[in-house]
Amino acid sequence: MIGKEQRKLAVWGNFALDGWRCDSHLKKRMQQKIAGEVGRMQEIKDLERRITAALERIGRSVAQAETGPSTTPSRDLGARAVPDDLQAALEEERMANAQLQERMRSLREREQTERQRFEDEMDTLKAAYEAASGELHASVDRLTKEITALQAERRAEAEEITDIVTTLTPLIEEARHA
Repeated sequence: MIGKEQRKLAVWGNFALDGWRCDSHLKKRMQQKIAGEVGRMQEIKDLERRITAALERIGRSVAQAETGPSTTPSRDLGARAVPDDLQAALEEERMANAQLQERMRSLREREQTERQRFEDEMDTLKAAYEAASGELHASVDRLTKEITALQAERRAEAEEITDIVTTLTPLIEEARHA
């Protein structure tokens, strides 16, 4: 019976070690995904910075054009006149900004979806690992109790043998001398 239990324990022990390897593999995959997401977020931040800088340059150009004489044709926009080339540049930057904002929105949605999928996968794996670990601990506890009981039986048998030897020794000595 102990032979079967030892084999079961060895199988569960290997499963627990494989679970540990699985956890380290998942941790490595998670770190790689996070690094990729950080890179994409950095790219988005760089693009936002560039757009902001371009809009500031356009704003300064518009302010300069309003205060100084205009040498290029302009549109009449109420109280302000904006040169056509600056207006076109502003529209281009606005379009680029809108495209980048849409791209950021889609990246954030994808990131959220991937993160949720990854968290669900991690929860499933953790539950499987905990179940296997619980079964392993139960087997170890049961085997430990069985070994303790067997040791107690062996001690009791050893004491009984000692009592028998103690009782028989005087009788054997007496039979030798008689």
